[in-house]
Amino acid sequence: MLVIKDVKMQFKKNDELVLKGINLRFPDKGLICIVGESGSGKSTLLNIIAGFIKPSYGQILYHNRDITKLKKWELNSYHQHVLGFIHQNYNNLNYLSVKENVCLKSKDRNIDAILEKLNILKNKKKKVNKLSGGEQQRVAIARTIVSNSEFILADEPTGSLDSKTGIKIMDILKKESENKLVIVITHNENHAEYYADRIITMQDGLITNDTDHLELESSNRTFKFNKKGIKPSKILNIVKNNLISKLKRNILTTIAFSVGLITLLLVLGISSGFNAAIDREEKASLSRYPLYISRNSRDIGKELKDIISPSKEDNNNQVNIVSNDYKNVIDKKYLKHIDQIKDNTTSIEYTYTINGIYARVFENNDSFYENVELIKGNKITNKSEVLIMIDNHNAINEAFINYLKLDKKSISYDKLIGKSFKIKKTKYTIVGIVKGREDSFYTEVSGTLFTSDNFKDLIPTEIYLYPKDYENKEIIKKHLDSYESVSYTDYATTFKDMSKTIMQAITVVLIAFSSISLFVSTIMIAIITYISVMERIRDIGILKSLGFKNRDIKCIFYLENIFIAILSTIASIAITYAISIPINNVLEHYTGMSNILLLTLNNSKYILYLSIVISLIGSFMPIRKIKKYNIIDTLRYE
Repeated sequence: MLVIKDVKMQFKKNDELVLKGINLRFPDKGLICIVGESGSGKSTLLNIIAGFIKPSYGQILYHNRDITKLKKWELNSYHQHVLGFIHQNYNNLNYLSVKENVCLKSKDRNIDAILEKLNILKNKKKKVNKLSGGEQQRVAIARTIVSNSEFILADEPTGSLDSKTGIKIMDILKKESENKLVIVITHNENHAEYYADRIITMQDGLITNDTDHLELESSNRTFKFNKKGIKPSKILNIVKNNLISKLKRNILTTIAFSVGLITLLLVLGISSGFNAAIDREEKASLSRYPLYISRNSRDIGKELKDIISPSKEDNNNQVNIVSNDYKNVIDKKYLKHIDQIKDNTTSIEYTYTINGIYARVFENNDSFYENVELIKGNKITNKSEVLIMIDNHNAINEAFINYLKLDKKSISYDKLIGKSFKIKKTKYTIVGIVKGREDSFYTEVSGTLFTSDNFKDLIPTEIYLYPKDYENKEIIKKHLDSYESVSYTDYATTFKDMSKTIMQAITVVLIAFSSISLFVSTIMIAIITYISVMERIRDIGILKSLGFKNRDIKCIFYLENIFIAILSTIASIAITYAISIPINNVLEHYTGMSNILLLTLNNSKYILYLSIVISLIGSFMPIRKIKKYNIIDTLRYE
């Protein structure tokens, strides 16, 4: 039972009352017509019963529940499951088809019979904005009928229809009234006389006549609201159709949004590609660089990191005393430990300092000569022969020249070749001069080279371990790590870490610059979303009147922007991949490194997540206004 108790309505303070104390009782079924001149308060009363506006005073009781005091979710349920409202001016969603509009708040069941009765079956798949006014009104009526609401309110349902179709509409409403309450506002007195079970006449906000003013018995039924909400499929369908309806705008938005993402992708791609190139270089070339062990060792990697990223710890009240030098205990035991990994190396070189001579012992094999260039003389053939190694500046240590008692101002290769000297009573002869090749570790090495048969009774000051390949290098490092009291330096890893640290610093700077374009994208999303909300204020009111919650409507807008963000990400990845081909060709030509611009899955995921976050941030402020819109104002919005 629907009961109206002493309802009064005043829109603004000091204005005249629109409704001046309305008291009505309606049965659970039957067709009731409310008639009266324009301005008599008919539509206002209907909107109050519908819960679109609250009365200034009084109650609207539906089975003993006052709908003016319902919670938000209860009012949504009331609009979705209880009330069927036929609006005077259609109120359809223009970007949906006839079928989609009809089934907005109901199951997608077979609606052909209703559409046939309303003579719009042939337009079932058409967008409603392609229909005439009368046809659009019939779509709105069909939506109300198929929703299976508990009662129907109709505001001039036949006002824009021809007389023949109007009669069909009234026939359908009359049929519906056999099982539910149908309240119709109409100016057509003939319809009221012929179809109504009861006619209520209003004038100046008062009931002036009621043809069947019966005292109905009070109902003991207490109404419970259905918590079931709108199906996600309905929301997704609205999102899809609206995106398609504004296809050109959305394509332009996608392109504009993707520009900022492309900038960031390029930065991340170059960073990833450079790091990958360094890793490849380490495995292919740098792995041949030695692991270095010294009695007086220094952690070169730590020093380089401190230079690039100095410690933030600071104290003005004290002096911090640190030392990068420490002693490695290299003894016979440790040399045996080293000897266990001999099979994983191409060579193990030992360095001794004897009488001021920097003596380096090496494996006299083909692997060594592949990394050096014989400048003058011959290779070593016996243990009494030595080589002089000069660095890339053709330089050698001054101490050795002093030991040979040669003129330091001018030393030709010929003066060195054949020169003899003694170390611990053993005579040695210089037979050749070598220099490290450009792509080898020896480019920076100089000194006197002895074969491995020499100085076996001495403890070296330095040890150089040359791995066979990257895998063997990892085995060697694991073996060295097991001997915790002695540290070592990995030249390749140190170089790699330093390069990556520098690249990370450059990447941070570039990301900071590219974030400007992302900030602009965020503002662009906010503006476009605001325009979209303002364009669809009436649509928001329609959805609210059909029982869509604020969060359902917000979800529609958020999903639209998320979809654009996903499309922008896909577009930016595709464009970046396309331009990466010529960029990589140019970079490889000038640097010799391949695939420096590398698109990785992780970077693509990062860009996707970032684009979604940006779209949500940009959408937040415009979309949050949706909850402030009330139904009646949005439905009247032009």
